[in-house]
Amino acid sequence: MAAESSRSLPDLSIVVPAHDAAGTLRRCLEAVCGSGLDDAELIVVDDKSADDSARIAGDLCHRLVRLTSRRGAAAARNAGARAARGAIIVFVDADVVIASDTLHRVREDFSRHPDVAAVQSLYRCPGPVANPWSRYQNDYYHYSLRRVPGDHTSVFATWCAAVRRDVFLRAGGFDERIPGATVEDEEFGYTLVDKGYQILLDRTLLVDHLADYTLGRFLIRRFRMGRSQMKSALRHVRLRLLRRYANVGSNLTHHSRRIVLAIPVSWGIALLLGALLVMPGWRLLAVFLGAWVVLACLGGGFLTHVRVTHGWVAAMVSLGMLWFDMLAVGAGLMVGALEYAVGRRF
Repeated sequence: MAAESSRSLPDLSIVVPAHDAAGTLRRCLEAVCGSGLDDAELIVVDDKSADDSARIAGDLCHRLVRLTSRRGAAAARNAGARAARGAIIVFVDADVVIASDTLHRVREDFSRHPDVAAVQSLYRCPGPVANPWSRYQNDYYHYSLRRVPGDHTSVFATWCAAVRRDVFLRAGGFDERIPGATVEDEEFGYTLVDKGYQILLDRTLLVDHLADYTLGRFLIRRFRMGRSQMKSALRHVRLRLLRRYANVGSNLTHHSRRIVLAIPVSWGIALLLGALLVMPGWRLLAVFLGAWVVLACLGGGFLTHVRVTHGWVAAMVSLGMLWFDMLAVGAGLMVGALEYAVGRRF
């Protein structure tokens, strides 16, 4: 697939943004190259990597776009979209491995559903990484997106998602003011739906997520996500804060009312733990244990999914990870609100 296609206008353009992604990029690109679609083009956008990402990409892709300074995930994907010639753009993250039939399925989805503007995939579950925090994130995103009712969603998550190129350009692409890889794809999905476009949720379109987090990296990532989500919500109070995040009405997103409630409950558990260390007592202990029961009930659907997939031990570990996750997201939400209040809106 390293040679240019003879077709002047490929049906599909696969865009892979990469920043210091040498650890997973080769597996990602080799999977795309092994997809069997010789008429697709593969574009890698190197976002000023300091490792071997550009060299790896140069060996495998049709076109390498190199940014002269680090500009973030939104700008990298937009640069790839501008270079694309296909009618359909498939965004794939550099730490994701698609299946051998993924691109065929994407093409069939657009052919069978000419009214949809985009197609969204899911993480495969179980995923390829076994440490508790990486597995928790993989399981959580798989479950929370799979539970969206119906065949359509407001989510456009660029681990692997496709969009008609003309629609992408009319919608303005990803917002390059959003720093890092946080809510730029989430906002784009909401923008599409708010403009009247449809995103098809193909639950049979499964990809492997290779990200292998340490606990620290996981918590930092979730903190940054919470901070960015709060700013996104406050920038668009009615359509995002109320509709998508607070779940007023049908939002077709992976955000759950129960998980929203789990954030203050998790912080309550932390405060109760601190109180128990200062003034231990059976009444306080009973309240503390009761708060854990409430948290388990709020995350009950997800924890049941983990138990069925991995067993009871993994479910109990995931309950602990849910607590850590909600603490990190909650801290991010508070910091995001404070930053927004002093004028830092992105």
